Amino acid sequence: MSGYVFEARGVGVRFGGVRALTGVDLGVRAGEVCGLIGPNGAGKTTLFDVLSGIRRPDRGRILLDGVDVTRRSPVWRARHGVRRTFQRRQLFGQLSVADNVLVAQEWRGGGGGLAADLLAAPGRRARERARRERGEALLAECGIGELGPSYAGGLPAGRGRMVELARAVADGPRVLLLDEPASGLSGAERERLAAVV
Repeated sequence: MSGYVFEARGVGVRFGGVRALTGVDLGVRAGEVCGLIGPNGAGKTTLFDVLSGIRRPDRGRILLDGVDVTRRSPVWRARHGVRRTFQRRQLFGQLSVADNVLVAQEWRGGGGGLAADLLAAPGRRARERARRERGEALLAECGIGELGPSYAGGLPAGRGRMVELARAVADGPRVLLLDEPASGLSGAERERLAAVV
């Protein structure tokens, strides 16, 4: 065992005749914070696309807990703890800030299925309340607690980034990939981002 939670081994990606990635190896251990630094066009976002399953590599493998997940979908990876933010904001603009964070917790289901939802079963209500409380706590931790009822689509760039961060960590990721997370953030927001990460 390598001791890595998440690994890339020999990853290569080509776009026609252009080699975006060649022989990339990396490993991340539990609790470790790593940075990926390079100029524009160096392939950082392409690597994040491969790690998150959005793009399949032409060569190499991606391992999660030592298991090859190279052919697994982005949804499968997300459900197994690999979360990601993007260079460009990816918010549900017509939803409130609170609902943007809540939706990240909903994939596990509400407990009891459609019948429990229709009947407002006590277990379903308790789970919904716990998720809303978790979302409120995350928004407060990200310094945007007062924005819960606001529509996400009208937020300035820095606030939107913090909503994305809250959503990305809402369900306790095992691996968190942040693509240019400080872009558009003020100095205070950058400090808050660092504290949350």
